[in-house]
Amino acid sequence: MKTIKSILCAQGINKFPVEQIINNSSGIRVHSSNVTSRNSLAEITLCIRPDILIFDVSILGDKSWYQTVSMIKSKISEIGIIAVINDFDLPIIQDLAKSQVDSIIKAEHIHIELPHGIRAFQRNEAFLNPQVAKALFNSLNKVLEKETSKINQDHGLLPSLTNREMEVLACLTQGLNYKEISNKLFVSSSTVKTHVNNIFTKLNLNDRTQAVLYGLKHGIDTMMPQLFQKNNEEIISNSQPQTFSNYY
Repeated sequence: MKTIKSILCAQGINKFPVEQIINNSSGIRVHSSNVTSRNSLAEITLCIRPDILIFDVSILGDKSWYQTVSMIKSKISEIGIIAVINDFDLPIIQDLAKSQVDSIIKAEHIHIELPHGIRAFQRNEAFLNPQVAKALFNSLNKVLEKETSKINQDHGLLPSLTNREMEVLACLTQGLNYKEISNKLFVSSSTVKTHVNNIFTKLNLNDRTQAVLYGLKHGIDTMMPQLFQKNNEEIISNSQPQTFSNYY
């Protein structure tokens, strides 16, 4: 088990009696400090260099907890970090989890959960408040379901198109006319028309409107997300009214 010689407890507006929770007979030196910002939290931590940092997430700052914790870990790689939350704020909890803190505990249960968090660090493990663990589990499940949905999406006949034809279809779904697609892909207008005709043939369609609807329905944006996003951003910034005749 890891040896703990010192613990820094950094508090914001809320205070918890850490000294009363940690057994003084263990010989651990406990430092308590009230800090006004996340920057000062980092400064104090780097100055004291404790084995474990316990902090109150109510401490404000310009940087996210991910940025703050990552910076501290980059300077003190072996430090154990225990975050104490007062309110159940999922974005903050996700930010803490992303920063790979060792434990997330609730202030109202600190007498019970802090000893578990310290022992978990000594065993190279992690400890989470049960409510926090459930929230993170549900959040992960939603992400996995979303990714699975993308994987299982019926792309229809889109895989039969060449990469260039996919690019042309993606441009069509963004409302670009032939000339704009030609400039976008650095090909001639006649080449664009050839690709469009190939798209009609391969997808068994008759016109551009059908092709656009087919592409959107079968997830061309998920198959070519970078091109789709790039085209979308440029159209929003450079969009101008177009007449029907512009498409030909």
